[in-house]
Amino acid sequence: MSNEEAALRGRLKNCIKTILELEDEFLRAELVLLFEREFSELKRQVECLKSYSFNEEDVRRIETATDRFLLELKFFLAADYSQPRSDSSRILQ
Repeated sequence: MSNEEAALRGRLKNCIKTILELEDEFLRAELVLLFEREFSELKRQVECLKSYSFNEEDVRRIETATDRFLLELKFFLAADYSQPRSDSSRILQ
């Protein structure tokens, strides 16, 4: 594996791990069960990165999508936390 390929894989792995680190936030917002399958798949993909090939454009596209996702999630979670919940208004019961 070349240094360039290793760097691309590292950048991609960083994107995936950044999203996986949000699992606790999803848990606090009571959303983790809605995305349980997606989190499991991302965890699996981290282990499989060595078997895929990527180019700079692919990785930039994924980095942009990750940034956009994080920004949207930031606003969603901020709005979610600002709303008090009674037991009857919980997202997941």
